[in-house]
Amino acid sequence: MFYLILTMFIGMAAGFLMRRVKALAHIGKAISITIYVMLFFLGVKIGQDKNILANLSSLGMQAMLLALAGATGSILFAALLYKSVFRAYAEADASIIPGSSIAPGSSGKERRLNAEKEDSLNAGKKEGRKTEKEDSLNAGKEGGSPVRNFRE
Repeated sequence: MFYLILTMFIGMAAGFLMRRVKALAHIGKAISITIYVMLFFLGVKIGQDKNILANLSSLGMQAMLLALAGATGSILFAALLYKSVFRAYAEADASIIPGSSIAPGSSGKERRLNAEKEDSLNAGKKEGRKTEKEDSLNAGKEGGSPVRNFRE
């Protein structure tokens, strides 16, 4: 078992190192064909084994229950992961995007207030009014410095 896992990790490392090789871009089809051939020969081997065929009804029920339990657990875990991780990423991305009114952990009321504030700032820009940020930047151009001296 150790050698199987080691072989997989060596393959992962090789794939990582060769990820820019164009010839390997279409390797997925070859892998699929190989898996189908292996499954065919697995079926041939099972068909030849009399013990497995004799106990197929009890083995089939166990296999079905294991498959259902595995699929159910995977779906539940994926849903939890999606709700926790991807939701946090979406909120973090929204807080990074300039001009976004969505901040992580902000309520709907805060979002509405921020959106109204942004709308009023945008309306002021359309009318030719300057924002506080623009005023401070212009102060630097007029001879004053908007940057504080932190050594004071």
